[in-house]
Amino acid sequence: MPEDADGFHITVLAEKIGKIFGVERRLNPAKVLTRIRFIKQDGMVAEPLFTPFDTVQIILNLRSEIDSLHYQLKKGRRLIIERVFYSIKPGSFSIPIRLSDLKEGEYLCYLLTYGPDEKNILKFRLTVPFYYSDDEYNEMVEQLRYIATPEEMKKLKWLKDPRKRREGYDKFWRDKDPTPGTEFNELKEEYLDRVRYAEKNFGMGDLGWRSDRGKIYILYGPPDEIDSHPFEAATRPYEIWYYYDLNLKFIFIDRYGFGRYELLYPEGTRI
Repeated sequence: MPEDADGFHITVLAEKIGKIFGVERRLNPAKVLTRIRFIKQDGMVAEPLFTPFDTVQIILNLRSEIDSLHYQLKKGRRLIIERVFYSIKPGSFSIPIRLSDLKEGEYLCYLLTYGPDEKNILKFRLTVPFYYSDDEYNEMVEQLRYIATPEEMKKLKWLKDPRKRREGYDKFWRDKDPTPGTEFNELKEEYLDRVRYAEKNFGMGDLGWRSDRGKIYILYGPPDEIDSHPFEAATRPYEIWYYYDLNLKFIFIDRYGFGRYELLYPEGTRI
């Protein structure tokens, strides 16, 4: 994976410019704040791709002097940053945000100016590489449970430094690469494709990739045949998955009628 694919991404979701309420400005529809954008600290790059060590700037172009600017950054209802700037002259004005202070998620940036009054709301999403997010990293490690040994899982879970997490996760897959001399890791791609399929198709009422059907799908792939009985009058809903080449079948029963299918025989039975 190229290094620049692992950067921090900032995506502006919505920008709402408020009306000007100052009496002296009613005849002039020009905005006090005419542009809001993100740039890197050096001012040379205006792309949404950053490193976790960057300080980004919110750039505001002011067409007139304002008495004060009240700035708030919130994640949901939680206030992350709050500052007030006074007597700001016309021209370009920037507000720094250290990305190391933020975690992945959606943010609302409130900008209130006085003299004249104006309210601006900027909504943006910060996306970080999975190894910088505790929740996402732990989820991806948990997804390896069907192929990793307990010792491998333990080592990966103990990693806290983001770079070491990435190195550990990549090494795990390198060690299992069936064709180490090539760039493409067939086992990794097939395994993760199956995880995604299980999450998408066995998540309604069930546990996605954690479900019994998800486990069998991830381990053995798509069955050759599925005998499905969702509306049997005399029995609970059930499915039988057949793998003819393996001479195996797996029986799943929805015991409570909520869509959560449980595997009857974990090792399967012979056809």
